[in-house]
Amino acid sequence: MSRNSISGEIPAQVAASQSLLFLDLSYNRLSGRIPDAFAGGSKAPSSASSDERKLEAIIGTYQLVFLSLAHNTLDGPVPESLAGLTKLQDLNLSGNSLNGSIPDNLGSLHDLKTLDLSGNALAGEIPESLVNLTTTLQSFNVSYNNLSGAVPASLLQKFGPPSFAGNILLCGYSASSPPCPLSPSPAPASPGQEPTGPRGGRTKKELILIIGGIVLGILILLSLCCLLLCCLIRKKRSSGSTGARSGKQSSSKEAGAGAGAAAPAAGRGEKPGTSEAESGGDVGGKLVHFDGPLAFTADDLLCATAEIMGKSTYGTVYKATLEDGSLVAVKRLREKITKGHKEFEAEAAALGKIRHPNLLPLRAYYLGPKGEKLLVFDYMPNGSLSAFLHGETVNPLS
Repeated sequence: MSRNSISGEIPAQVAASQSLLFLDLSYNRLSGRIPDAFAGGSKAPSSASSDERKLEAIIGTYQLVFLSLAHNTLDGPVPESLAGLTKLQDLNLSGNSLNGSIPDNLGSLHDLKTLDLSGNALAGEIPESLVNLTTTLQSFNVSYNNLSGAVPASLLQKFGPPSFAGNILLCGYSASSPPCPLSPSPAPASPGQEPTGPRGGRTKKELILIIGGIVLGILILLSLCCLLLCCLIRKKRSSGSTGARSGKQSSSKEAGAGAGAAAPAAGRGEKPGTSEAESGGDVGGKLVHFDGPLAFTADDLLCATAEIMGKSTYGTVYKATLEDGSLVAVKRLREKITKGHKEFEAEAAALGKIRHPNLLPLRAYYLGPKGEKLLVFDYMPNGSLSAFLHGETVNPLS
């Protein structure tokens, strides 16, 4: 009965035969809905009522193995009762205006070899139950509908992308189709129940938060360590420079204080003390001051204008004029007859503490970086004791 001009709705009398095996009404002008199937019914529908002729099933037996209603103008949903045709092998409903979703129970037709629902207005997802037919199906086509969601992998692998083309809401079945989401959104957890992932573990969002927290904590810890290290280095440098400046300033202050402390005391007629102060200059060496009215540095002493006053087996005595005009007597000891540095300093320190009206006090001594040894006394303008007792001997000019 295919490829004729049959129009109208499908009459119920077509299902009257209990032994009907093949029914092909394709390429006609049939309209209306596909009648509900009376699969397994033993009683043929009555022809007395027009309503029954329009609405009752065309299928009244389990024997039907071929049913094709393709390329008509049928509308409405695909009847779920078609699943009662347990011996059905070929089902072709393509090229109509059928709507609704694909019945899930079609997956129970285990003898089905051909299923063609293309060219309709079917919506919703492809039922997972159709995966059960993968082994028996030889032809499968749901193209050019309004289907959505993901294509079952086994169906896609066996029948390829053309069987699903024209469904703009289907995902992941070809390179031109939109990709499917990585995983469906998890169902809301019941109160008191912690949400878990697909295998009972943590959800992807929780894992991202945990990893992000760990990375952030490590970055903060590294930043604090770097900041602490920078502070320690800066503090160490600051302490070193401050200590060096303090040492230089204290040495200069002690030298000045030690040299000038006796001046006020002498002016008041008080007995001077015996405190010591060490200082050095740019030339290096060690200059030790004892109490006295003089205040000078090693640079001042070494740069002073000097003239020889006398010589002896122990050294040479100079009359030195300091930068401020002060006069001092400086005795330079011979290197070969003097003792070591420590012994020299010990004897000079002991000599500097001696105070007696009849003895000339030692005001300072200098120990140079190359071993030179200088003793500094007050200058006596009246000459030496030897000259006073024995008189000065003037050698004639020759």
